[in-house]
Amino acid sequence: RFPVHPRLGRMITEGERLGVLNEAALVAGILSERDIRLDARSRLHRESKPVGFTRATCRSDLVEILDLLHQAREARFDTDRLSDLGLDPRAVQAVERTRRQITRLAAEPSARHDHQDPWEHEEGILIAILAGFPDRVAKRRMRGSIEFICSAGGSAPGLTCQ
Repeated sequence: RFPVHPRLGRMITEGERLGVLNEAALVAGILSERDIRLDARSRLHRESKPVGFTRATCRSDLVEILDLLHQAREARFDTDRLSDLGLDPRAVQAVERTRRQITRLAAEPSARHDHQDPWEHEEGILIAILAGFPDRVAKRRMRGSIEFICSAGGSAPGLTCQ
């Protein structure tokens, strides 16, 4: 039903089932398009924190990027405001375009979204991501570190981990 990679399709379908279709569609856009954070693209393996990140203790880098996209929406995608947030306006627009296309193809928006508390809502997003990418789960070796311990074994450097 969705013209995306099967992993993304699985994630979107699970997001739809859990009532977090909009966020699952945004994550699909994040993973399909180039990184929306200007700083992340220019400093791939540096230890410093990317511009715009607000929650250093967030359970998922993708949830932090979702927060940035919500800030972009609140700014009405104004180019100057996006730049102030450290976001690439073109990449943000591409992610938003992907979200709109996916949600348009969805059978029916779920009513559960409006009745979830924030914790339950974030859990739904994380479960949807896990459904599409169960082999790519990792945790940071130490708080603030860019090194991850992968669920499949081993470790990997990087700024984001699904």
